[in-house]
Amino acid sequence: MAFMDKLSEVANMAVSAAGESVEFGKAKAKILSEKNKVKELKEALGQYVYDTVKSGDEINPDRAKDIIAEIDRHLDVIANLEASADESASEIKGTFGK
Repeated sequence: MAFMDKLSEVANMAVSAAGESVEFGKAKAKILSEKNKVKELKEALGQYVYDTVKSGDEINPDRAKDIIAEIDRHLDVIANLEASADESASEIKGTFGK
């Protein structure tokens, strides 16, 4: 019976690690998506500044601040997702004692 108990324990650990692997993968995919959004917003901010200065108009600080605030929101999401991914990675490693 001890062998069957040990086999069951190993199987449960594998299932747990698989679940954490899925969570890790989801977090990493979301991080990439958020990083793309940050890139797009930075490009939009740069394009806005360029177009405004090029046309001789005044930069609207509120518009620039709104874009920067949106970038910061996405950076916060990235930080939270990275923490979650790190936690999942630690749990995966911990499942098998490494």
